Amino acid sequence: MKPGRETNVWEIGSDAVRDIVIDDAGVSAFHSKIVNEGSRWKIIDQMSANGTYVNGAKSNISYLKHGDRVRIGPVECTFQLPTTAAARESSATGSARPRWLMAVIAFAITVAVLGAAVYFLGG
Repeated sequence: MKPGRETNVWEIGSDAVRDIVIDDAGVSAFHSKIVNEGSRWKIIDQMSANGTYVNGAKSNISYLKHGDRVRIGPVECTFQLPTTAAARESSATGSARPRWLMAVIAFAITVAVLGAAVYFLGG
């Protein structure tokens, strides 16, 4: 995620202008995007060449839940919502922003680590 940006939409792809960059030949420049709709999350494929998959099924639009497996081109990761005390506390006070922000950051880190593994292992 780009520093200082506050939004409910995160764009994913191999192009450097994307919010979440996956540097892999199997990932389209403008591959997909994740949208936060308050308490719900969805992923939208942006007509990518290699598709976006949720739990093994090709998907144009899918609502995500904790633990879903998301594959963007050849890179697979797990969508995780935070379960920490801080997330529960922010939920109790009515502030959803930290919860969804933490989920996107966790997703971005997972994608980056898996992308690096694919790149360095030549997968």
